[in-house]
Amino acid sequence: WGHVKVDGADFAVLNGGNERFKINSSGNVKLPDNGKFLFGAGNGTNGDLEIYSDGSNNFIDCPAAAGNHHLIIKADDFFVKGSNDEHMIKAIENSGVCVISGNLGIGTSSVSHTLEVRQTSASHQIVSINRANSNVAAMYLGNDTNDNAKISVNGDGNNIVFGKDVSGTFTQFLSINTNADLFVNNDRFIK
Repeated sequence: WGHVKVDGADFAVLNGGNERFKINSSGNVKLPDNGKFLFGAGNGTNGDLEIYSDGSNNFIDCPAAAGNHHLIIKADDFFVKGSNDEHMIKAIENSGVCVISGNLGIGTSSVSHTLEVRQTSASHQIVSINRANSNVAAMYLGNDTNDNAKISVNGDGNNIVFGKDVSGTFTQFLSINTNADLFVNNDRFIK
């Protein structure tokens, strides 16, 4: 049988002599390892959302057995911090997401560079750099099966242009047009 125990300022719920739930004098709620807070109707066993610790790791879970709902976090700003309170990821409303320290991997968990993008097969479209307000790529970065690097532009009539930026002003030095003509400082160099 379960019973309730008030021990000094602590309030505890026990079942079979084992503590299942406790509110201490500071108002903190404590569950034992693998004890879960279940939210939503779920499927009778699982909640739609579960928060718990297994003693080694901590989880916020939307279990597949309960319908695998989305986890939506609503906030003006969202931060992920390490155990030493150092920011690891910041998501700022209308500004974007930034990784504060370390490396960022997309398609890999073994990251050795500041930004590392991997794909399981060769493609000239591994990275897509898009035009403003468009999902149409202006430029692609990728590789082929022989590990040759590829840079390409999207569509007919688009040139590949190389130059430099100084204080927000772009100066063109080299371009290759769709006929494979090479221009240096806007003068045709090789046809």
